[in-house]
Amino acid sequence: MLADYDAQPPEVLFAHQDQQLTAASEPPRLLVGHHDLRAAMTEVVRDAGQYLAAAGSRSRDAAYLDAIETVLAQRPELVNFRVLFGPPRHQVLKDHLLRLVKIRDPHDRSLGLKTLHIGIVEDDPEPQSDSSAPRNPPPSYRFPR
Repeated sequence: MLADYDAQPPEVLFAHQDQQLTAASEPPRLLVGHHDLRAAMTEVVRDAGQYLAAAGSRSRDAAYLDAIETVLAQRPELVNFRVLFGPPRHQVLKDHLLRLVKIRDPHDRSLGLKTLHIGIVEDDPEPQSDSSAPRNPPPSYRFPR
């Protein structure tokens, strides 16, 4: 039986995973320039199904951040994850995060689960005292409870 698998090309072995991709009504598109990127990001926000995830601490595109706030206010069941890499760098993102917490209580589980998750990934600021410890420890993760 394993010999049958070994003789198969990857397109056959993984076809069951790719069915949704090949059945999509819209082919992939190339984004050229920041206007195309902004429009695509906003479209992802508007069309989010059950989850919306955003990463980064440098966002300062007010239209994109406003779209996130609007969608979260309109769709209480949409679960939002925001992963920051270090503290927010721009005031517009800081203000956005404060508005998210006003729109959604990060501790609320009235729908059976939390619908707002904001976390920060930081480098470990404490030096290693043990010389056998790895020189570049993995980052620490903080997520509100």
